[in-house]
Formats: sequence, structure tokens, C-alpha cells
Amino acid sequence: MTLGSLLLLTFVFKDIYAMAGIIWLTLLSLVKDTGVEEEMKNIYIYMIPDSSAKKLFYTMLIPFLKAGMIIVLPLVSLLIFFDPSFFLWLNVTLVLFSFLLVFFVGNLLAIRWLKDRNNLLTKGLLRYMVMLTACVPILLILGGMYILNPPLLENITLIASVLIICNVLTASIGGYFCLDLLNGNGLYSE
Repeated sequence: MTLGSLLLLTFVFKDIYAMAGIIWLTLLSLVKDTGVEEEMKNIYIYMIPDSSAKKLFYTMLIPFLKAGMIIVLPLVSLLIFFDPSFFLWLNVTLVLFSFLLVFFVGNLLAIRWLKDRNNLLTKGLLRYMVMLTACVPILLILGGMYILNPPLLENITLIASVLIICNVLTASIGGYFCLDLLNGNGLYSE
């Protein structure tokens, strides 16, 4: 799904929650095509005399900004034309960016764990399994909130805060395991 079709769907659905779900599914399917693996195959990255964390940050910056445009542009058009509350719009935008972090880290973990990159089925399956497994803590926390006190789930601010905190923590933990990916020629090493 391209950015133009997302902008068109903004006018079809006119609901911020429906658009958030569509953008989430789009991010899940497009995060593999952001060019991270191609960027990591370039030899100039490994020549930069700096820590592997900075190399990873600079490698991920442009693909992350490209994918961030998929989040921002449809939601900005929704904000301009259909006027949801700004606080709700900000919550949805931050939650989608936190999911984008998790998806990028899941993509990096899949690249790191795959030794045979010629099998596209295995690569795609592992990539999606890692990204969906990263969402398990969120489901456990929201399920626990529902069991303990169901009226808590009516508070969208609380749910957004829980989602953002869980996603950032999951991305940080996964990112820690990816720090040595660009130490040497990490894409081809064991």
C-alpha cells in the first residue's frame, strides 16, 4: 500500500482509529522494504571509525524517517480535514511511532539471526515472528488490565501510555542485542 492510497483511505474512513489500524498493518508489511538490509550491505558503513551503536543509528535514520512519513502524512491530513482532538491525534501518532520502533528492531533481529539469507520464506517468516512476538508483552499487560479492572480499558490515555512504554522498552532491549551488528562486517558474520 503506497502513501497515496493511505491518503485516499483517510477520506474514506474518516476515523482516526480505523486509520491507525490501516497504518499499523501497512507498517507491518512495509518495514521489510525500507532498505535497511541494502544499506547494511554497503561497505562504507563499516569504515566509519565510531561505535557500532552510532553506526546503527545512522544506518537506521533514513529508513526510519521514510517509514515515519507513512505515519505522519495520513494522520496530518486526518487532523486537518476531520478535526479529531489534538491530544487523541498525538496519542495515536506516538503509539504508531513506538510500533515502528518495534518493527525496525524486529527486522534487525531477524537480519542478525539469519545465517542463510537466500531463503526468502525463512527470512520473511522469522521477520514477522520476531515483530509479532515483540507485541506479546503488550497483549499480556492489556489482558491483565482487563482481568483486574475492565473499566481501565476505557481510558485511551492509559492504554496509549502502556503501549508506548512497552514498545519503547521492547525496542530498547532488542536494540541492545543488535548493537554488535555493525561491529565489523556484521551482516555477513556469525
